Amino acid sequence: MKEANISPRIGPHGLIGIILCLLALLPYAQVWNHSFINCDDTQYITENPHVFSGLSLKNIVWAFSTGYASNWHPLTWLSHMLDVSLFGQGPRASHAVNLMFHLANTLLLYRFLSGITGCLFRSALVAALFAVHPLHVESVAWAAERKDLLSTFWGLLAMIAYVRYVRQRRADRYALVCIFFLLSLASKPMLVTLPFVLLLIDYWPLQRTEAVTMETGPAGRKFRALLLEKSPLLALSLASSGITWLVQQAGGAMETLEFTPLSLRMANAVISYGAYLRKTVLPLDLAILYPYPSFIPWFPLAASATLLAAVSLFCLFHFKRRPYLFVGWFWYLGTLVPVIGLVQVGAQSMADRYTYFPLIGIFLMATWGGAEFGSWNSHRRIRPLYFALFAVAVFAALAYRQTGFWKNSVSVWERAVAVTSGNFIAYNRLGLAYIEQGRPEEAIESYRQAIKIRPDYTDGHNHLGTALASLGRLEEAILHYRKALQINPNHSQAHGNLGVALAARDQMEEAVHHFQESLRLKPDSEEVRCNYGYALESHGKVEEAVRQYEESLKLNPNSKKVHNHLALIWAGRGQPDRAENHFRELLRIDPSNAEAWNNWGTMLARLGNLTKAEHCYREAVRVKPDFTPARRNLEKLQTLRQQER
Repeated sequence: MKEANISPRIGPHGLIGIILCLLALLPYAQVWNHSFINCDDTQYITENPHVFSGLSLKNIVWAFSTGYASNWHPLTWLSHMLDVSLFGQGPRASHAVNLMFHLANTLLLYRFLSGITGCLFRSALVAALFAVHPLHVESVAWAAERKDLLSTFWGLLAMIAYVRYVRQRRADRYALVCIFFLLSLASKPMLVTLPFVLLLIDYWPLQRTEAVTMETGPAGRKFRALLLEKSPLLALSLASSGITWLVQQAGGAMETLEFTPLSLRMANAVISYGAYLRKTVLPLDLAILYPYPSFIPWFPLAASATLLAAVSLFCLFHFKRRPYLFVGWFWYLGTLVPVIGLVQVGAQSMADRYTYFPLIGIFLMATWGGAEFGSWNSHRRIRPLYFALFAVAVFAALAYRQTGFWKNSVSVWERAVAVTSGNFIAYNRLGLAYIEQGRPEEAIESYRQAIKIRPDYTDGHNHLGTALASLGRLEEAILHYRKALQINPNHSQAHGNLGVALAARDQMEEAVHHFQESLRLKPDSEEVRCNYGYALESHGKVEEAVRQYEESLKLNPNSKKVHNHLALIWAGRGQPDRAENHFRELLRIDPSNAEAWNNWGTMLARLGNLTKAEHCYREAVRVKPDFTPARRNLEKLQTLRQQER
């Protein structure tokens, strides 16, 4: 009897899906070994106690109620919390989950396009370009940009659900569109323009305008019918835009017209539209941050405006014969509107991450246009397929190279200062990255470059002071702290750092004044309270120091530094129970802290609890075999116990 062949068959969709996933993995698999970046990753993940403590009822409530980081995106917060709960606090999980969402978005884009056009190869090519284009590296390789990936993930699901609704208009199917759209907005309000995109695909490739014409008559009524159909989605867009505006206003993220006039914003928007197109074709000079210009020359502005106008007119002229040009172009223009800078948020003039969804429109134009152009010129032996494969290969290679620059904070900021000019913020961040790597001399040079570009840059002076102080150059440090405060008397961090420097020089009265000013300006600064506590402790004011430490713990219960200070204070004051509580908390947060194990053991040994003390010393040696103090204490303890026997 012949056995039946029950092996599963991989159809064309499955094969294309596998190829797309493998293609996306080529440039991005390296993120597995990448670190967090000292921009947003700290605020979003590593220094955010709500995220870094994982999912809990308290943290879930916080995610939905907070405007932290000048954004309302609860699903993004919950996603980062889930990473920590499932995989721990390291960067690998964050990067791996980002990559998984990018793969999912690539497959969803292919599913959406192939479903509405029936063109498998063209849809696969658009998805392939989306998967490997270097402009998308920032959204994938930057852990804090999970919000881009999540927003697009839910947005693409909303578009797929919309196509299902169009084919069978049922309330439950439309409700699913609204739910997915709401989830997208709750991840990041980037896709507030999705109703506009749905109107575009109504025209092509769904060709709903013709169907509506037969039902409702004239063109005006058919458009009103389609627009009315989108009214629930438009209401969600308006609500999301309103929440975003309120949150960013409250967080101080929006630049006022006094600092960035509307004329400059409009000029920068025109330049940015053109620059994104140039970077789409030649993605060679990509950076994590592009500085905002103080002046825009007329020639590049005129050239960009001319290009945009020419392409727009060309697409409008061909909107009937080649509707994909019209849809793709206005997809690109329309979906960039929320982030094009007319409402300026942040210090950047543009950002690669903003193109994650909008570039789909350009890829549509290039793919369908290239296929049509190839058919016109088949007698010249033009092979669009070969050109397409070449383009994908080149972009994949460039994306691999660009992803490598995101390995750590130093590499990403060194790249930024190499490919941009006048980027004082990048120099400042590079200095911070050097400090993290224990390279203060290089940090000082980087900070000096920042304030050379912008002499009134308060953060540059403040951070330069900190680097100088770390080398014991307190006089120079104090000069730069005072310069920062001269420029901005309300710079909380500079007040706190000046307090630390003055306390180190025994100028405690003035130091206390600056600590108090810092806390007046920013009462929730855990770092300043900790530093204030240490200054008080080092000058014998232990009771006041304890109060500051305890206030600091209320702000960040997982502060290793504060738990360590309190443990040592209570141990020294003969209150072992209190000290033990802080030692336990410290080692819960950081089980490999050999110094804490050693200090705990020393306290126990003094109390005569030699068995527990020996255990602590052994743990210290286990987690750090070359930790000499613990080894010596363990040897002394063992000798003492042998003598007692």
